[in-house]
Amino acid sequence: MTPVPAKVVSIDRQGNRYRIIVQMRRIKYRGSFNTLVFGKNKPTVGSSQDGQLKLIYYRDPGVKEGDAFPLWTIQ
Repeated sequence: MTPVPAKVVSIDRQGNRYRIIVQMRRIKYRGSFNTLVFGKNKPTVGSSQDGQLKLIYYRDPGVKEGDAFPLWTIQ
């Protein structure tokens, strides 16, 4: 697995879910969302576009804006 440097850009709590935006520092990352491996907290739903991840969690993922985000790729 290869680490992918990433940072939490924003967190928005909407009722019982957390919407998180993560910016990958490898802007040229062209892999599929399915090739990404998350730390202990895998998102329920997610998408990737232009080096940015949009993730939905139904439990507090334990990260704050500005934090490094645990992310790897299996490519």
